[in-house]
Amino acid sequence: SKTMDAHIASVQRSFGGRVSAYVSDPSLGVKYAHDTERPSYIASGVKVPFMIEVFRQADQGLLSWDETLEYNEAAIRDGAPRLNRRPLNSKITIRELVRIMVQSSDNAASDMLARRVGLNNINTGLKVQGFDGFNRLTYLIDVRRGVFRELDLRGDDLTNLEIRKIRWTWGWRSHVAKLTQTLGRPAGTYSVKDLHAAYHRFYETGANHARVDSLGHLM
Repeated sequence: SKTMDAHIASVQRSFGGRVSAYVSDPSLGVKYAHDTERPSYIASGVKVPFMIEVFRQADQGLLSWDETLEYNEAAIRDGAPRLNRRPLNSKITIRELVRIMVQSSDNAASDMLARRVGLNNINTGLKVQGFDGFNRLTYLIDVRRGVFRELDLRGDDLTNLEIRKIRWTWGWRSHVAKLTQTLGRPAGTYSVKDLHAAYHRFYETGANHARVDSLGHLM
């Protein structure tokens, strides 16, 4: 514990962000926690609760692993390395979508599954199973819209394809320029600093946050 404390203190001195850590080995009865009380943004960590709810509903007979979902325009996402290669209107089994979500962290597969099982069921399912350290979990597309909304209310009107095109630009300056253009604002309206501030404001909403020890217990 003292060694870990010293190591984290060393990292923290040269790192501008927060460091939270949770380590547990149930077989040895060893546990270590550092700054786990405050919820942290868990990014693609939401895909673990998504997966668990799929398994829960499959176990209850509410869905079949061979059931197919359609990859259509509503399912277009950036950060979808596998499904972006698939033709629109492809039919994909729930079994394959879970594999794609977990192995490739594919946002399109994630949101397709979350829509099928229901976000409310995902959020309430965590509490039913005793995991109380999670804030409200959202679709991955709502993370993008949430950030853009913090910059400009027109962000709510962006289509999934527009969001993907914005996110696919290379570099922060190009990213901001494409976003500004797509929002219909004059060039130079927003800066990289403005976008970074929008990200921070979105994180402050608490969406997709969890205590690190709660995420550890879930694992």
